[in-house]
Amino acid sequence: MEIEDIKRQIRDVFDPLAKNLGLQGPYESTLSHTQLSIAYCNDSIGIELSIDLSDFFIYALLYKPVGDQVPIGYQDRSGCRHKLYLQEALKELSIEFSKETKMLQKLGGNYKNCGEMALALSSFIGKHWESVNAQPGRWFK
Repeated sequence: MEIEDIKRQIRDVFDPLAKNLGLQGPYESTLSHTQLSIAYCNDSIGIELSIDLSDFFIYALLYKPVGDQVPIGYQDRSGCRHKLYLQEALKELSIEFSKETKMLQKLGGNYKNCGEMALALSSFIGKHWESVNAQPGRWFK
């Protein structure tokens, strides 16, 4: 499967979800030859899909938008957090997510599961978006 096919499968699932959640984008970038990013955001919070092509897995991260840019790294120059994994935020909210994590782990490791993993992850994000979006300032300290 070509990289463009992977991005298309992911965007086919996430573009409509992002629109429903009131997010702008997508903003695509290639981070390395084995990692790419597709991101969506509103004025105060964004969701980045970090796609690891070497082990094939799609990670969901929350981030603090800077215009239409996705920050690199997890902290800014002053040491303040500006990006974190969705699961970290859910832990802080005491929300259980082990069932979803196990499902995603089963789908990982094989790019042929790209569409199915994108659907599972979009369901996971959609289910918890209201909780994490309600307090965007909480995540970026």
